[in-house]
Amino acid sequence: MSSAQSLLTQLRGNRRLRMGVVLIVAILWLYGLLVLGDVVKQQQAELNTEARLLGHAERLMDEGDWAERALQAAAVRTDLEQRLGRRPTAGLARAEFEEALRRAAKAAAVGNFNLQIGNASESAADVESARANPAAGVPNLVVFNAKLSFEFRPVDAWRFLEVLTTGGALVRVDGLRIRLDPARVELDVTGFYQLAEDPE
Repeated sequence: MSSAQSLLTQLRGNRRLRMGVVLIVAILWLYGLLVLGDVVKQQQAELNTEARLLGHAERLMDEGDWAERALQAAAVRTDLEQRLGRRPTAGLARAEFEEALRRAAKAAAVGNFNLQIGNASESAADVESARANPAAGVPNLVVFNAKLSFEFRPVDAWRFLEVLTTGGALVRVDGLRIRLDPARVELDVTGFYQLAEDPE
């Protein structure tokens, strides 16, 4: 007698064994339904996401002003590249950035001016890396970060920001905090400079 025939004989003769097998099959069937339900939900969510992205792409394709946008973006990039300060070394660029911040503070007549300046390209290896690997398509870009603070007087703070952002150098204000006790303005500022191709 083979094992399959033996199992069939036992199933016919033992009611508890039949109920156990039916229960196991029912549990597996229920588990399969639950897993299938989760898979269907996941597939539905992915389908909805893809449909939203496709709809967004179709709306963008329907817009006909891409050539105009490309021209505007090129003009903005050219303007920003022309505003980059160009110096032969990172040290001279850093000195100019520091001087630009101090000139803006003096022009705005801010009180108790404090400045801490760092350089994203601190080591000679980093400077060489900046020369070799253009950042965002701008060759030899060096980025300086500065933290500065001064006494808070609204008119002076506004004048400082105006002088700083219209002073010719390419400067970005990353953070502005006003403390009330004592009344101080704290700024995080980034300056962008381009190293000359052949430093002297």
